[in-house]
Amino acid sequence: MVYPEAVALAPLFASPDWRQQAQESTWNRRLFNTEIARRLRHPDYRYKEHDNDPISHWANLTSSPS
Repeated sequence: MVYPEAVALAPLFASPDWRQQAQESTWNRRLFNTEIARRLRHPDYRYKEHDNDPISHWANLTSSPS
């Protein structure tokens, strides 16, 4: 990831609501991925469960807020 993309995604990662969606059901995960694609202006972005994708890695490991 390069600087402009990091800036575009930082609010998403900092948001408790979006972090929760990244952890939840398939539908919420799709919403999260769609929002990433929108913010990156990369409509082909897709979640990659077994790939070396840092965004997917973060979403898989982050804890839901309590």
